[in-house]
Amino acid sequence: MGTPCGEGAMADLPTRTSLECARPDAPVQLGPNDAALALDRTVAEVVFGIPAETLESWPFELPRFSTDRHAVGVALARVHTLLDGPTHLQRALADELDQCLPPGDRSHFAVLTVLTAAAMCRAAIRAARECAAVSAAPGPNVPFPPSP
Repeated sequence: MGTPCGEGAMADLPTRTSLECARPDAPVQLGPNDAALALDRTVAEVVFGIPAETLESWPFELPRFSTDRHAVGVALARVHTLLDGPTHLQRALADELDQCLPPGDRSHFAVLTVLTAAAMCRAAIRAARECAAVSAAPGPNVPFPPSP
């Protein structure tokens, strides 16, 4: 909580933070915005493989991957189960960290303290797409070994 805003503010009125006092006309947005909902939908499609048609008829809300660190943890765990998932996920998380931190200022705990749920979503989506590209690529043309 903060201090009451405006002139003649009553003690029993709700209080605002100093940032809100600086802009009393600023809209207050509760809940996810369109970008967050789009990111949640992309996680459902890319990471979990749910077709867009299924999501259209989905009878309940998607998990809030982009705003809930626990929900995005499920998406990260899903990527870990994919072929080369841990490698691609580490690289994607490192790239997200590089955008947030100065060079050489990275630790194993930075993922927990610096990255937002939305940044982790972007990393999970990127890693899942890279895993899908690797598994869809044709294998090397190696003949079967001769039978003994």
